[in-house]
Amino acid sequence: FALAPEAGWRTLDACAGAGGKALHIGALQKNKGEIIASDIEYQRLKELPLRAKRSGLSLISTKQLTDRKTTLTLPAQLAHLKDACDAVVVDAPCSGIGTARRMPMSKWRLTPEILLKHSRKQLEIVASLPRELAELEPMIRTEVSACCSRGRVAVQVRCDLGTEGAATVKLNEPLARHYLAEATRLATVIGVPSQLTLADAMRWPGVLEQERAAPDADKAEPLVQSALRSALAQFIAMRTSEGANLQADIEARLSAITSLLKDIEARSSEVTALYRKALMQRLGDAGLTIDLNDERLIKEIALFADRCDISEELARARSHLAQFAKYIAAKEAMGRNMDFLAQELFREFNTMGSKANNAELAHLVVAAKSEIEKIREQVQNVE
Repeated sequence: FALAPEAGWRTLDACAGAGGKALHIGALQKNKGEIIASDIEYQRLKELPLRAKRSGLSLISTKQLTDRKTTLTLPAQLAHLKDACDAVVVDAPCSGIGTARRMPMSKWRLTPEILLKHSRKQLEIVASLPRELAELEPMIRTEVSACCSRGRVAVQVRCDLGTEGAATVKLNEPLARHYLAEATRLATVIGVPSQLTLADAMRWPGVLEQERAAPDADKAEPLVQSALRSALAQFIAMRTSEGANLQADIEARLSAITSLLKDIEARSSEVTALYRKALMQRLGDAGLTIDLNDERLIKEIALFADRCDISEELARARSHLAQFAKYIAAKEAMGRNMDFLAQELFREFNTMGSKANNAELAHLVVAAKSEIEKIREQVQNVE
């Protein structure tokens, strides 16, 4: 093992995934020291605490990263670890080999929908141009990449040379003479008189050839570049107009979610009291009398209150909504960040719904999740 970790080390596994490396490092450190396992994908990282527990390792802690920017600086969640680790393990880009080894069936579960979902997170440039201008494709990709960072962009180049490119007809005289000689010999062999006409000769394959002037790539490059830049300028103007409409729609939905969040918070504070009232009523209907200070009753209500507590989810949801507003106001591309944040926001409301022991609260959660799903659909169109 190249890292050769020692017991007592503080090790940062910066691309932990489901934790295969972290578990192996923990075993090599003999469960002594500290391992911080971080990843940007919650679905991968969430498996690690359970796997560590099964492996008898208590030195592993997880940290989910919310900053997906590709930079050379530490994400904010790991800033306190700068110059404070004995070793840092970076396994990038993620190959997914560890997951495939643990779950071989996953490679057969790939669907066109999953591929489309992931392809939308990247920039796909499709250039279609004449064969003679194929060498201009790198220039086209460079120009498009400077303006776009996400989605599928199709560029089609057509070349019209005007009168200079008009086709000319050329006679292939050696071929025509060969056709005539063979046709005359065939007539002699089979004893049939030759009755060839000029029209017959013109129909012989290859006798008359069309020659069309080919475009010069060097001369065409500045023209193609100019036309492409003009098209991209119009493309960006249209995206700006559409983006303003998308922003208005997303902000309206975020406002609706914020309002629903306030209603959920207000309603959640009443759930325990309502449960206590319902519990006392059921006991009364059963003909049982229990002292309000009875330890069993207090314990039951306390356990219920703990199970239904969504204060952490409410705090995280408020934080996500505030972060969404920052992403909308940002000048750089934030489509991927919004997509990821919408997933996290949906997860918080999903947890609230699973903890909700109240029909009205559940309805509010469903309404909020519906708005988040619409936002997730919209951010697919945001760069």
